[in-house]
Amino acid sequence: MTWLDSYLDPLLCMPILLGLILAERRFILKHNNMYTFSLFEVLVITLALGIVFEEGFPKWSNQFTKDYMDYFFYFVGALLFHFFINKKPLTK
Repeated sequence: MTWLDSYLDPLLCMPILLGLILAERRFILKHNNMYTFSLFEVLVITLALGIVFEEGFPKWSNQFTKDYMDYFFYFVGALLFHFFINKKPLTK
C-alpha cells in the first residue's frame, strides 16, 4: 500500500484538474459544448503543472519533496484523461 499512498495523488491529479478545466471551457467560458483538448494541449498542460508541482513547490516550502516518479504518473493520468474523459458529448 506504500506505492498507492505515494503515487495515487499524481496519478489522479491530471484527470481531475484537466476535467475541471474542460468543464470550465465548455460551460463557464461558453466555448462550444463539443470542445475537447488536443493531445498536444494535454501534454503541455501536464508538463507545466508537473514542473510547478515537482520543481517549484519543493523550492518554496520544505513541506514538499521532489520525486521524479511523480512525472511519470502525471503523464499516465494525463493519457487516461485524454483517451477516456476528453471526449465529445453524445448527441441525440
